[in-house]
Amino acid sequence: MTPGMRAVLVGGLALLLLQANTPARAADAGAIWTGSPGSTDTRIGQDIADLAQHFGVALTVVLSQGGSANIEALAFRPDARLGIVPSDTLDFLATFQSDPELRRRAERLRVVGPLHAEEVHVLARPGIATLADLRGKRVAVGNPDSSTLVTATLLLGTAGIAPAEEVQLEDAKALAALRQGQIDAMILVAGQPVPLLQDTVAVEDGLHLVPVEDPTLRNLYPTSVIPAGTYYPWQPEAVPTVAPRAILMTLRWSSEEGETCRLVGKIARIVADNLDRLRREGHPKWREINLEGKAPAGWERSPCVEQALRGPESYTLATPEVEASPTRAGTAAAIPPGSEPRERPVRQGDASAHGGCAAEANPFRQRLCEVRRQLGAGE
Repeated sequence: MTPGMRAVLVGGLALLLLQANTPARAADAGAIWTGSPGSTDTRIGQDIADLAQHFGVALTVVLSQGGSANIEALAFRPDARLGIVPSDTLDFLATFQSDPELRRRAERLRVVGPLHAEEVHVLARPGIATLADLRGKRVAVGNPDSSTLVTATLLLGTAGIAPAEEVQLEDAKALAALRQGQIDAMILVAGQPVPLLQDTVAVEDGLHLVPVEDPTLRNLYPTSVIPAGTYYPWQPEAVPTVAPRAILMTLRWSSEEGETCRLVGKIARIVADNLDRLRREGHPKWREINLEGKAPAGWERSPCVEQALRGPESYTLATPEVEASPTRAGTAAAIPPGSEPRERPVRQGDASAHGGCAAEANPFRQRLCEVRRQLGAGE
């Protein structure tokens, strides 16, 4: 046996002994459903996963199409433990308690804690100065399973604004279509700064953010501001807007699922105990997050989380790390098959838009389709 081979075998034996003597809990693993690639929700989810791994939790960050997709994941994906859902998507879900399928989903959901504001970004070509100027224009409103589509539906419907054409596209493709002049504006709902706008849009594109100031929206959404220079150098002035809030959600775990309940509580406690670190090293939105803040009206906080936050366990990292945590290769899972966005234009008077709601298999999407028709989208 050569010295090199002996070293390899000794090293492998040492690793096996270390693994054999390290207590492992199979339950300390699961998935957090977030948002599209590079989105603020995905960055927040990755920050949580990176932190949790220091305490033996293998949390996979799953890319998704947004709030309603994350609700479906919590309901039907066996490994889903957490999901980020905007407050207006939760409000929409709670509105349809007469629908048995949506009621069952709502009854099982529980709040882990409030996260960040998700500012409404209306990015437009020249000639569009106000929200009202979207009347008669071609506007991208998010893909069918996105949180943006929910917000855009409520926003435009409440303000009484009817675009000539609503195109359902995911954010990156909507931005490409906007640059090419195929659409006049796009609505994007995400916590600022949004990497897609920060890293991709340039002064030469001639695009700008439109103020979202319609008075009819005051009772629907909290007001917010996108500070000047958030998207330097093409956004020199502050832009008023509105913003639903992202909420970290889980399920109502039964007594038979005690290990899962313990895991969800542990993750919440890890975040709460290391909030200062996250504010220093994580996404800028951590500066406005308080996981122990008030839950949205009408929604119950998870007892698993409440128990963990009151418990004696502590998961604080003792000292700041010298170097930033390396990117965890392979932890951002792809969108599951069957969950890919369906991209299609919805035009005024398009017969395919009429009568299509009943054909939707997803109950959330079906109700959203019906609301869009009632509010005049596609009429």
